[in-house]
Amino acid sequence: MSVVGPLLAFGSALAYAGFDATRKQAGLHLHPLSLTAWLQVVSLPFYGAWAAVVGWHLEATWWGAGVVSILLQASANALFLWALVLAPLSRTVPFLALTPVLSGLAAWALLGETPTPRALAGMALVTLGAFALAVVRGHDGVRVERGSVLVVIVAALWSAGGAVDKAALVYAHPASHAMVVALGTLLLFGLERGLRKGKAGLQVPRAAWLPLLSAGLIGCLAMGLQLSAYAWTFVSTVETIKRAVGGFAALALGRLAFGETIEPRSLLAVLVMSVGTLLVLT
Repeated sequence: MSVVGPLLAFGSALAYAGFDATRKQAGLHLHPLSLTAWLQVVSLPFYGAWAAVVGWHLEATWWGAGVVSILLQASANALFLWALVLAPLSRTVPFLALTPVLSGLAAWALLGETPTPRALAGMALVTLGAFALAVVRGHDGVRVERGSVLVVIVAALWSAGGAVDKAALVYAHPASHAMVVALGTLLLFGLERGLRKGKAGLQVPRAAWLPLLSAGLIGCLAMGLQLSAYAWTFVSTVETIKRAVGGFAALALGRLAFGETIEPRSLLAVLVMSVGTLLVLT
């Protein structure tokens, strides 16, 4: 297995960790749909510059998979931002470890990428570790955070989205693909906010600008690395690395940025996820 794909995926995972933290901060001041729309506005100059450097390439046959990708990514991003408002970072992001398993199934069905038994075992460990992180034991018994159901839906959407993105990239360069997906998402939620709430629906409070701009730039880096990684390795491998790194990063950033509690079992769960990632990559 080439090391290029895993390295790109690892870089993408670190960038996504920063993206999660900054957009959670921005979400304290903006409605999730408004934030989703504004994140696209911030990202478009980056994608435009990237497309200008590498050259525009998007064939007419891209639109079939491309439109599906826009709908999946837009829905998943909005639901995830909603989940970040409802639940702590350290109890939300780990549930996305379902994505590698679902991505593997989607890529197997849509792209013919068959995971090895070792990879399947690794994905299972990552998923078990994620559930151990997400479960909360309180006076009222064992439960999961309110945002967890939303994140399970997000994991399913992003799982299908990864396979659809890779299929679409046969007919487009990653820069062109990312730019049109961002434009489509902006159109969907910009119109929704404008039509329902008018000018007030798209206003950005002063306190939201710094985390919004930071989230937009970091999110562009994360998406660029992820789309590039798809050219070198399986979708399921990329998603597994993202989820393993993301689980640890969610604990660290949740503690440092939002004062969330880290329990010993949470650290053990991250270790299990790390072992699972090694099984996928070897």
